[in-house]
Amino acid sequence: SSYDTSKTTSVIRSTDSGLTWSYATLPSSPASSWRDIDYGNGVFIAVAQSTSTTAAVARSTDQGVTWTFVTTPTVVSSGWGSIGYGRGNWIATVLTTSGTAGIAKSVDQGLTWTFLTVSASAGSGWYNVAYANSVWIAVALTTSTTAAILRAADTFTVASYTTASTSARPTCNGTVVSTENILCVQPWLSNSYILICGSGGKIGYLTNGVWVLYNSGDPICSNSTALG
Repeated sequence: SSYDTSKTTSVIRSTDSGLTWSYATLPSSPASSWRDIDYGNGVFIAVAQSTSTTAAVARSTDQGVTWTFVTTPTVVSSGWGSIGYGRGNWIATVLTTSGTAGIAKSVDQGLTWTFLTVSASAGSGWYNVAYANSVWIAVALTTSTTAAILRAADTFTVASYTTASTSARPTCNGTVVSTENILCVQPWLSNSYILICGSGGKIGYLTNGVWVLYNSGDPICSNSTALG
């Protein structure tokens, strides 16, 4: 998916491990640019940063060859932010601070969606969500240390904030430098998650319930080092 809103050039797919690519055709143009995409149990689902209830969430059951828009509940604020799949549950986030219209769930492969009631986020709303090791992690675009990282079990029926010792986007001396914060959360190894922060920020990870930030020079994996 891309930031293009054309129905013929906004979704691109590959069947040879990324060597060659071709466009897929949508039934109509998305209401806004695509924001995120994920795959689970034979289904691709893509979300657009739009408040449209009929042209913001699309699904494909044939490896991305054809797509169908689904009808969603009314979205407030800036539209959908991210999408994730885990053990039969689809979770989508909205770029809003609402506690009743910020995180949506589907249990029928993305055909229908219901908003969950969770603690309202700080900052500019829910920016990303990921699932691994039977745990969901959702992150908000904020420098708050108490209302930025939401953690939930498989079904996302009960969610609670985790607290970082410092903001996930400080300078080297721990001072927050921007209202922007965590840009991405990804599963990484057993019981761990990687947080990718914006320009001027740091990379951190969650392991066994404890959030840790990398410092400059720390080894991240066998062939990479944190630079700043």
